[in-house]
Formats: sequence, C-alpha cells, structure tokens
Amino acid sequence: MRAFLSLSILLVTTPLHAAPMRAVLRRAVAADDALLARVEGQTVDLATERMIHRGTLAPTLGAQLREARALSKRYSARVVIWFRHTARALVVHVAVPADGSALVRRVALGERGAAARSAAAEAAAL
Repeated sequence: MRAFLSLSILLVTTPLHAAPMRAVLRRAVAADDALLARVEGQTVDLATERMIHRGTLAPTLGAQLREARALSKRYSARVVIWFRHTARALVVHVAVPADGSALVRRVALGERGAAARSAAAEAAAL
C-alpha cells in the first residue's frame, strides 16, 4: 500500500499539463513478468510512461540504488521500480533518485499455490 501511495503522491503532485511521469520497471527474472503486468494494470489510466529494462540486479541494495540512479538518468525517468523474490516474500523497491529517496516494501507470500501467488503479486503492484 505504501508503494502505491508513494506512486500516487508523485502522480498527483505532477501538474496536469506536464508530460507523463516516466518510470523504469526492472525485469530481472521471469517471475517479474506477473508483477510487471500487475503494475501496468494498476497504472494504465494514470499519466505515466512505463519503460521496461531487462537485466540482472546488482547483489547489494547500495549497488541496486546506484543502478537505479543510472537508469533514471539514461531513461530520463523519475521513478525506478524493481522486485526481489525470497522464499517467503516479494520485496518491492521504488527509488526516486532525484530526491535521493527509496521505499522498500516486503509483501509476505503466506500460503502456497497459484491463488496465493496471484494475491501477493496484486499486493506488490499496489
């Protein structure tokens, strides 16, 4: 919810006449595809331009934040979003490099099965 609120605040504070807010969505592993589809669905009616960047993630959070800064510059994006997958959770990262800020949100996977994974993906996208 906090990730969605952060993204919503960014979108609401962008003037209506301004160009759409550009966001880079990182696709590091195949499991990201379902999450990226959910983010697309959650933001399709908002003034955003979503760019998919394919590639592996750096091994540490500090290095990932440096990558986010570089991707933000490369794509002229305000926000960079990526995911980490653990055995028990999805971890959502939302970086706003120009502000030097980042949000990290852990979404517990809970029970097993396709329905549980789908619910976790929806929660992560929000």
